[in-house]
Amino acid sequence: MSSPADLIASPQQSKGHQMKIAVAKYPIGQPVDFAAFAARQSALIGEAAAAGARVVVLPEYLSLEMGATFDTQISAGEFNSDSQRC
Repeated sequence: MSSPADLIASPQQSKGHQMKIAVAKYPIGQPVDFAAFAARQSALIGEAAAAGARVVVLPEYLSLEMGATFDTQISAGEFNSDSQRC
């Protein structure tokens, strides 16, 4: 998981308003299930919010980590029990 040092929060000014935006470095892991994946995202976003960020930018490739939580049949694109394509 990222540490506070891995989150970059910087104030952005626009017409007299400031907003902190956090960008997270994100090493891909292999969570045991979707709950573990969601807990990691929640922790990162919570950490950024605690640092004052109003916007958090996470990399698109974090979906690769989420894909690791899928059942092997879904990952392989096999049919489900209702004979419908996943």
